[in-house]
Amino acid sequence: MSTFEWMLVIVGGFLVLSAVGTLFRTGKGGERKKESIGCGFVVVAAIFWGVALARYLGDWSAGLRLGIALALLLPVLTTLIGGRGGRMVASIVLLTIAVLLGASAVPKLLERLRPPRSKVTIARVQSAVADLKEQIANTHDYIQKLASERDTLKGKIRELGFTDFAAIAKDPRGFALLTELGEVDRMAAAAQARLAEREALLIRMEAAERRIRRRADAEATGVEFDETEIAAILDEAKRPPEALGPATVEEHVARERLKQLFEREF
Repeated sequence: MSTFEWMLVIVGGFLVLSAVGTLFRTGKGGERKKESIGCGFVVVAAIFWGVALARYLGDWSAGLRLGIALALLLPVLTTLIGGRGGRMVASIVLLTIAVLLGASAVPKLLERLRPPRSKVTIARVQSAVADLKEQIANTHDYIQKLASERDTLKGKIRELGFTDFAAIAKDPRGFALLTELGEVDRMAAAAQARLAEREALLIRMEAAERRIRRRADAEATGVEFDETEIAAILDEAKRPPEALGPATVEEHVARERLKQLFEREF
């Protein structure tokens, strides 16, 4: 930042702290002092906040209007917090003027404070990737636990000494253990299938994250962040290749280009 911008930040911050201190200052007995914010303070705050906001928003009209509106709210807050009923009419007038001046500038401030769509999208994809990694780690642990339980069940069945299925089928305890073993095997197979799906999805989502990040980086060069294209990338990543349907002519062309790229580079 330039020296002028640093000055605006420091003085503006000092004015904010001074206003807060005036509003909440207490006396020796712990009671809040009924101090007022003078007209001079309001004028200085309006000038500095207006210029600072104008430079921040890149719009002098909106910034100055918003700065003046915020400064006009200080006497209103003094009335509310200090309990100065005698100044209620003046506070209502100031509040009305503040709303009239600042209402149209607030959306511009909110738009400026809101993070770019590209950053929001990338953060959402990163969160999805992190969740997938956690699910994969939990599934690995779950499969290992099932494997341990399977070994325990096998050991109990061996201890019973059955030589064929007909014999164990007649024994209530042995048959219950065998049924439990079969259930564990089914659960382990389902978990393995889920693990394979999650790992494949993770690969696609990580690739989608890199593709989206490249498009976000291109914003600095003047390229618009195309939400439709980003949605298509995410939709493609979330669906397995076999669920994408028949290949179109464009997909055949893209595949041929990838083939040529591989043969050329590798």
